[in-house]
Amino acid sequence: MTLRDIAKSAAAVLQADDIEYALDRGETGDDVRVIAKCVNMALAEMSGDGFPLCERQVLTARDGVIPLSSFSRAPTGVREVTADGKRVAFTVDSLGVHVPRDGEYCVTYCFAFKDSELDDKAELGALCDKYVATYLTARNYCLITGRTDEASIWDQRYNAEAEKLRLTRRARIHGRKWL
Repeated sequence: MTLRDIAKSAAAVLQADDIEYALDRGETGDDVRVIAKCVNMALAEMSGDGFPLCERQVLTARDGVIPLSSFSRAPTGVREVTADGKRVAFTVDSLGVHVPRDGEYCVTYCFAFKDSELDDKAELGALCDKYVATYLTARNYCLITGRTDEASIWDQRYNAEAEKLRLTRRARIHGRKWL
C-alpha cells in the first residue's frame, strides 16, 4: 500500500471526487499536495500515538557498545536485544546500546517517521491498517481546509478504531514459565 492509496481512500470518504480523480491521473495540483501532506502528518502522528515503527537488525558490539551510528535508521527507542535467541540485558545512552560483551546482537528498535512521496510504500506501525490512516488523513484535511465539525467526526472515528487495535494488541497473555 502506498501513500497514494491512503490519499485516495481519504478523498473517497470525504467525497472529494476532484481530488480522487487528480490522484488517479497523477496530477500534482494544490489539493493533491495538501492531501499528500495530510497523509504524511497522519502517519507521523500514528507512529507517536501507540503504533510505533519498529525494525529488527543484526549489529556488532565492540567494547560492549553498539554505536548509534551503526543503525540503518536513527533509533528513537530500543525494545529488545537478543544474542543466540536469548534476551540480553542492555542500557542505552548517547554513546549507543551497552551490552555485556562483544559480538553479534539482534536489536529490535523503533525509529522516527520521515515524510515520503505519494508513490512510496506507506510505513505503518504494528497492527495499524489503511482505515485508521484514512480516518486520520481525513481529519487532517478537514482541519486544514477549515471544516472543523467534520474533522471532529473523523477524529472520533480514528480514536475508536485505534482503541480497538490497542485492545487487540493488549489482549494476549504470555504463558507462564517454570523457573
